[in-house]
Amino acid sequence: MVIDSQRRNQREADRRAYEQQQRREQASYHAQRERDIAEREARLVEQERLKAQAAQRIHDVGIERQSAETAIIQAIGVDAWEGYKALGGCNPERAYALAGAAATSSNRYHQLAALWLEAMTAVDSRNSGRAERAFQTLVQRDPEIDTVQQASLAADQAVLDMRSERADIGITCR
Repeated sequence: MVIDSQRRNQREADRRAYEQQQRREQASYHAQRERDIAEREARLVEQERLKAQAAQRIHDVGIERQSAETAIIQAIGVDAWEGYKALGGCNPERAYALAGAAATSSNRYHQLAALWLEAMTAVDSRNSGRAERAFQTLVQRDPEIDTVQQASLAADQAVLDMRSERADIGITCR
């Protein structure tokens, strides 16, 4: 009887110890789960913050680009700007046509931009005769250009820069 009582007491103590262990493990599990949920929520909040930050940067870049484009258009005119974009997009016929339209502008800077666009288009198209005529006209009309060679070098450099821009965005002409 004493042994049965001791066994019962031991079983009761073992059961209580087991239940306590189960409660500790359950509490530990719930605490870990809550930490995991809190970490996940913190990551989601951080992702949303980063998305908002990226959206703001994209917006800011868009505004900067619009401002830059507006300044360019004021400096060289809409026709010359659209012609430059056409040349960049491998459409020399449209670039020549827009250079012709820009040449009729009453603004002398827009007319000068038209000459440069024509020279660049000729260089990019490998039309040496047309390029040479454009260079000679640039010597006569651009106060910063003294020789045909200087005009040729400047146009060559501008075309090389444009070709590099094309390559950067995956555009190939020809």
